Amino acid sequence: MPTLKFGRFPPPQSWEEFEILCADIFRRVWNDPGTQRNGRTGQPQHGVDVFGRPDGGMHYAGVQARNKVYPPTAASVAELREEVEKAKRFVPALRSFVLATTAPNDATVQEEARRLTETNEAEGMFSVEVWGWDELESRMTEYPEVLQQHYPQFAVGQPDADGPAAELVRVMKEQAKWAEEKDRPTFERTNGALSSLAPSFEPSWRIRQASGDYVPNLEWRFCGPRFHMDWRAVDGSRLKDTNIAWVFDLTGSEFMEHPYVGVDEIGLEVRFHWRGKMRHELHRWPLSSRELPKGVLWDVGREILPVVRFDEEFRSGDAS
Repeated sequence: MPTLKFGRFPPPQSWEEFEILCADIFRRVWNDPGTQRNGRTGQPQHGVDVFGRPDGGMHYAGVQARNKVYPPTAASVAELREEVEKAKRFVPALRSFVLATTAPNDATVQEEARRLTETNEAEGMFSVEVWGWDELESRMTEYPEVLQQHYPQFAVGQPDADGPAAELVRVMKEQAKWAEEKDRPTFERTNGALSSLAPSFEPSWRIRQASGDYVPNLEWRFCGPRFHMDWRAVDGSRLKDTNIAWVFDLTGSEFMEHPYVGVDEIGLEVRFHWRGKMRHELHRWPLSSRELPKGVLWDVGREILPVVRFDEEFRSGDAS
């Protein structure tokens, strides 16, 4: 059983133990009790050590578990490409693929995974992700039963749940949350229309990615109690050239509740798939009206209200 080193969860020392750990983690991540290890030693695995069907859907996801001996050597771009090529031979075809490794997270390899995802998805193939030991540690703290099984000496719920071990878990959760928020993609409005004469209310803005990991694709919609629209897709690389615009008629008296947008506000909602979840950003501005001889003039205030960010578990079939 692994022992504590340097205030972190020590990676498993054997490849078999690491495969079992990955199967237990992804069984929860995918919400699929049928997740299992692929074959046995000596059999061809086509780059997949663990497979399952996320949320009980029709499509398969696969994991290649790469255990790096301590101290762990970094995963490489060449290694990732090699495993992706192997995974293309898995039957039936995968919808998503993860290279899980005991090596630390590496920005260069993660960037290559995003590039491979774009290439693969353009050809109707699977997405690609790399989960280093930092990410796997973070996931373990989300699933106490996995922590209890593989690291019982650190599991919350033991007799010393208020002792150093529990405190370690709490600190690691905070560190993982901070690290995730540091890399989280964020967006901001750059320019746009500020007012419009009813009945054709025509909000029109441009947005750009302000920080965080690159997001190749996202969706947007305007929202508020006076209007509703379906999600619209936009290429993340073309945001600076794309007007986020739509036309509404605000003369009606019908109102719809919105959990985050007030009656006197307009919201621009953005969502994107990132790190296994559907992430949402809601940008809001004050909305007011004035009676003019020619009709009602709707004004969008220049003040930007606090951005609301909320996430939900990514389900197969959701936009990415």
